[in-house]
Amino acid sequence: MSRFNLRAQLALLLTCAGATSCSSSAGTRVVESTGGAGSVANSTAGTAGAGSASNTTAALIAPRIRRLTNAEYDASVQALLGTTLALGARFVPDARLYKYGKFDRNEAQIVEPLLARQLQQAAETLATEYVEKKLDQDLPCVMAADAACARQFFEGFLPKAYRRALGGSELDDLLSMVVTPALTRDGFRPAIELGIEAALQSTAFLYHSELGDDASLAGVKTLTNAEIADALGFLITGSPADAELARAADLTSPDAREQHARRLLETPLARSQMHRMVKQWVGIDQVSDTLKSKTKFLNYQPQAFDQESNDFVDEVVFARKGDFRMLMGAAFTVGTSSLADTYGAPQPSVDPGLIDLSSVPRRGIFNLGAFLATNATLELPSPVKRGARFLTQALCIDPGDPNALKLNITLPPSNSSQTTRQRFEAHAQGACLGCHSMIDSVGFTFEHFSAVGAWEANEDDKPELPIDSSTTLSLPSDIPFAGQAVADSSELATLVSQSDAGRRCFARNLARFTSASYGDALEQAFLEEWKRLADSGEDSVQELLVAYVRSNLFVQRGAK
Repeated sequence: MSRFNLRAQLALLLTCAGATSCSSSAGTRVVESTGGAGSVANSTAGTAGAGSASNTTAALIAPRIRRLTNAEYDASVQALLGTTLALGARFVPDARLYKYGKFDRNEAQIVEPLLARQLQQAAETLATEYVEKKLDQDLPCVMAADAACARQFFEGFLPKAYRRALGGSELDDLLSMVVTPALTRDGFRPAIELGIEAALQSTAFLYHSELGDDASLAGVKTLTNAEIADALGFLITGSPADAELARAADLTSPDAREQHARRLLETPLARSQMHRMVKQWVGIDQVSDTLKSKTKFLNYQPQAFDQESNDFVDEVVFARKGDFRMLMGAAFTVGTSSLADTYGAPQPSVDPGLIDLSSVPRRGIFNLGAFLATNATLELPSPVKRGARFLTQALCIDPGDPNALKLNITLPPSNSSQTTRQRFEAHAQGACLGCHSMIDSVGFTFEHFSAVGAWEANEDDKPELPIDSSTTLSLPSDIPFAGQAVADSSELATLVSQSDAGRRCFARNLARFTSASYGDALEQAFLEEWKRLADSGEDSVQELLVAYVRSNLFVQRGAK
């Protein structure tokens, strides 16, 4: 059999091994999760720490296997092989559960045919690089180049790749089906290379397992120590468990999990993971790819907005141990003197550094450049985009889907004699009125911000087109500031930052990210923990994460 044909069979054989369901038909799922937050079971938890929400009846995620995100794939191969390549960044984009927050960490990921090919190509590239650059220094017996040395290599390699101890005949199967035939046919190095390719395409590598400590589908299961370590590493750092965490003896202990969580939160990888979580929550993680008119905005640099978002999260979450209130209502940001000029704010004392926003109408992450530029057109702000995104992400209000109503959606025509607000006010009529009265009442508060987030008094610097951002909020009656008049988005952000409605929405989104799932019962359990922490004044973003790690929601799975 040729090496090419062997590779083609490996991609299917090893990807299907151990999966709940598998099909060789193009376009079908390779792996189906065994359950999700929609399948919940009630359990009286007994291993969580004192004060944990899981000391009461909790909604548990069902046992599952979750495909690694593209970012988690890159982190995993980098930790395993010592490569600096980030091939996962070029894969088919991860699925996002849009209605429930645009998080790539979710249990809905599947392996489509195109992704399967990309995974195969990546495995070939990574295996070739490793054998050429690292094999000699990692394998003392490499000069022997025999079957015994090949076995020695994979005895050490596979547990690291699979992030757990090997079970059953896993090692012998890989050797007999892949490595030994290649060793006979092509020689030692090609055999090692092919074995690495096979491991990188296996479910054991590509999927994070949360199946628990027995094979039964009945009752509550506790994740295995290796599964807990993996889950903790991927949650806090976006990477597999590091050596210290992998060696941990008893991660069923809430205190042990908390100790490792706090240790990992001090690492640079935790900062990158927190950037990912906050930016995906707000919907600004792709601002670097946001295009604007080159003739109208000569100095537009979306990468600067992306860096500002990272630095802002670092300052709020890590430097100041901040909470939702600070994320939402901070009167500062972090950036360069050029950014301060764009914002009309005082220069930072160091460049880059803290920018004081107390003298300008700009509060919190929803008033920074990344959100404003992402939710705009090439040349103009978009009150509908800004309003709808703010409602869904900051208040967890579904503004409605015009496609579901089979409405013919058209943008207001260009008119140089009208402001953007004046043009959009005309479209809120008839069947559109119900949704747009709410969306626009929020979106119009951002009108002073251009398509690139700069503050402007008049549209296109025309004195005859003064901008008006004042509005009366048309929100559901359970929002405490529904019907309230606000001057601008800064005042709106401050109101939301101080409200239970805003904090509860953030907690729900954090629950979706941490659990890689969603569901009312699961989110309600998380909200109970948030309430306990909020009452004690300890509801910082970091403390919410630690509380989740301590809880039974993190380590237990319910029956399907």
